[in-house]
Amino acid sequence: APSSSPSSTPPPLSKPVEVLGGVLTIENAKTGRSKCRKCMEPIAAGELRIGMQAWIMGRQAVTWQHPCCFMGNLTVAVEATGRGKCKGTGLPLTKGEPKLGMRSHTNTSWLSLGCAAEVLAPVVNAAPAADADAMRVALGGDGASPQLEGLDGLGPAHADAVCAVMRQVEAAGRAEGASGVSDDDSKTDSAASDDDAGDAKPKT
Repeated sequence: APSSSPSSTPPPLSKPVEVLGGVLTIENAKTGRSKCRKCMEPIAAGELRIGMQAWIMGRQAVTWQHPCCFMGNLTVAVEATGRGKCKGTGLPLTKGEPKLGMRSHTNTSWLSLGCAAEVLAPVVNAAPAADADAMRVALGGDGASPQLEGLDGLGPAHADAVCAVMRQVEAAGRAEGASGVSDDDSKTDSAASDDDAGDAKPKT
């Protein structure tokens, strides 16, 4: 599991941050009872966690992951039909163009490359300082290829475009990290609070 030592954990947020109106939720775990849907380890109370909607236990609920687990759970594919929509913008995905998939439990939400940095940079910024090197390598920093499922199956032009976007995500996350996660304009409701008895909570 990712590092969660108190000295490396980002300062607590005053309230949950909703990225692009609720595509993702970033908040401090309140109870320590939730589990990361990637590594299945508990998320410590006070640790920043990434929430995403998924169908679990017969209901639609917010499921949680460590920031590094969330980024390590990304996938990439080529839009086959043009009927899919970008989760960030709501606009149709372009047929034949690469798209990034955010995964939690059994759900995958797709992003166009154009909005990936805006959605994913806050996740990078939420990672503990102790995980910064691993996050940078995973995103293709220092000239490496991103550790991204599906990348090897893309053609050279598409792979280059995805690598460039992941480097943008990493750079944008570092830029946000210089000033901290911003929660000035975030919105939340009762569904964003953690009263989970396990690893998910219903969206009401």
